[in-house]
Order: sequence, then C-alpha cells, then structure tokens
Amino acid sequence: MKYRMVERPDLAPLVTFVPNKNLPVHRWFYYKEGFSRDLVQMLLDSFSPSSVLDPFVGSGTTVLTAKENGIAGTGADVHPVALLAARVKTYDYDIPETMRWIEWAMKLKPEPYSVDSVKKFLRQFFLPKNLGKILWYRDKIWNEVEDRKVRDLLTLALMNASLRSSFAFKDGAIVKVRRRPVPPIENSFRRELKKFYVDLDVHPSGKAPSLIVEADARNLPFEDESFDAVITSPPYLNKIEYARVYSIEEELFFPGKRKSPVRSFVGLKLLDRGYLHTLDLYVEDLRNSIEEMYRVLRRGGNVAIVIAGSYIKELNLIFEADVEVARMAEEVGFKVKKIVVARKLWATVKRTRKVGQVRESIVLLKKE
Repeated sequence: MKYRMVERPDLAPLVTFVPNKNLPVHRWFYYKEGFSRDLVQMLLDSFSPSSVLDPFVGSGTTVLTAKENGIAGTGADVHPVALLAARVKTYDYDIPETMRWIEWAMKLKPEPYSVDSVKKFLRQFFLPKNLGKILWYRDKIWNEVEDRKVRDLLTLALMNASLRSSFAFKDGAIVKVRRRPVPPIENSFRRELKKFYVDLDVHPSGKAPSLIVEADARNLPFEDESFDAVITSPPYLNKIEYARVYSIEEELFFPGKRKSPVRSFVGLKLLDRGYLHTLDLYVEDLRNSIEEMYRVLRRGGNVAIVIAGSYIKELNLIFEADVEVARMAEEVGFKVKKIVVARKLWATVKRTRKVGQVRESIVLLKKE
C-alpha cells in the first residue's frame, strides 16, 4: 500500500536531541535518543491541542514543550532514568525553596565512602575517591531532603555530574571504559547545580498541568478518548538497548529497579527461545502501542510518530518502519495523512560496508 511521502531534509536536525543542548531546562538531561523541542513546537502549532500525550516520554521533551505553551501534557515510560529526567523537567516547583536547597547542596563537603563492597562493574568507571564521594552525596540527599521534587532534582544533577567525573564512554549501546583525566565530583556536581539554579528563573512552573507516570505504552492507564494529540517516538529496532546504555546510572541511583523498557528490544537472543526474530516482537509491540494511542485519543485528534527503519542482517532486509507504522495505524482505524521523511541514513555492516538506505520519518495520523 502506498502512502504520501514528503521529503523534508530541513527537519533532519529536529528529529535529534542536539538542538536541546543549550535550551534552559531541556538541557537538564541529555537524552541522545530523543527529539528536539523545535519539532514538538512545530507539531503543537499545527495540531493546536488542549492536551497532549507522549507514551514513550523519554526525558520529557514533549511534555515540557507543552507546558511551556500552556498545554496539559502527560508522559509515560517504564525506564527509571527516563522517568526521573522527565519528572524533574516538568515538576511545578516552589522556586525560592528549590533554590535554597540547591545552595545547600553546593556547600556540602563530601567525605568519601569505602567502595570495597561496590560491584566491580561499577568500580571500573570511577576513581575510588570520586565514587566514594558520589555515594556520600547520594545518601546525604536521599536522607535529608524530604521534598520529593527537590530530592529528585538534586539526584538528577548528581547523576549527570557522576558521568562527567567517570571514565564511561557510551558508544551506541555499549558503555566502554576510557581512561582520561576526570574532574573531582565536587566540581562536576556544582557545575550541574549552577545550571539548574540559573534555569529555574525561566522554568514554566504552573503554566499548565503535567503528569509523568510509570506505564507501558502497550497498556496505558488512561480512559478512552482522554487526549487531543499524541507526539512520540518509540525505540528504534536494534538501535539502543536501554538496559545496557544506562547501566551505570541504574546501578548507582536505581539499585534493583533495572528493566528493559519494551520486550522487543532485548536483542536477537530471543532467537534462542524459539521466536522467529526480534522483528516479530517489535512489530507486535508497535501495533499494540498504536492501538492504545487510538483508544486514548479523542475524535479529530492528531498523532505524530517519529520512527526510523533499520537493516536486519540475519534476514538481509531493510525494515521500512515508517511504512509499517502507517499500515498498522490504518488497520487500527487512523487516517494516514502523510509520511514526512526527515533524513535518509546509510545502513552499514560493521560500520563500514553500506547495505542500503533507511529513513527517519514523522508519520502523521488522524483519528476521524
């Protein structure tokens, strides 16, 4: 089945998180897998909703941008790192009180804990002194800050600082050890706190209600026809194994809570359990998620799904994710308005041999 495709290479930067790097509040957590505020702004201007949902909320760009525009936003995810980042960005803060706590945290003088009992996996990424002080800061914040919003904010700042003071290097879905000079954690933590402190002056607290919930996109805890629009981006097939790439943050700040966000993205190991291919589960998950989007969207509501294709080596197949999403959405009941192709990328084997092109697109749908 053919769908209207429009090429918009000018949108290529907007389907990445890069434009958010220097934007107040948006920059509080760099989420490589996310998209930009400018893309969400463009879609909100086009849809004119009074409420918006992102069922794969990531670090909260959709909900935060909605809040900045006075639009009610709701996000769902199951990954603890994403949930923390999205909540901290979109909370309504008592600004003066929050600033006082940031000043308190900046004056702390950590005493390093022993790291002998810390897992070897974690110790390899840090100087012992830095790691011991990170644990001291973490426990100090968790034990003495009663306000959850402030506690979460300080925890996010510390999590960011911890990676800056580590030997960790994220190469795709792999976290490697790269030995290099690293700053003391005190310096990194104060730098993050200063950034948060400055941005609080323009934080959109109170401009619109926002809600971030822990929930599976395939089984959303919302009533039928609850939202005017959906703006989202599901994880891409075989691109990022979230349970691995954020393993340091999870081990330090979410002990015992690690879990993969969607079952389809655990990789080709599923072949050993009798499944035909990860692709089968991926498509099933996408369909279930699209069915849920249709259920919770009001009549006349709009959907934008940012998705990219991939090359499946085992099948020697270019998977056209945008066309597959459009096909399933149409079967569910959506009208497919168009597929906007933001960029084309070369699929490679071992990062050198080109095997074909894949598209990163925005699939635009409407519930009539």
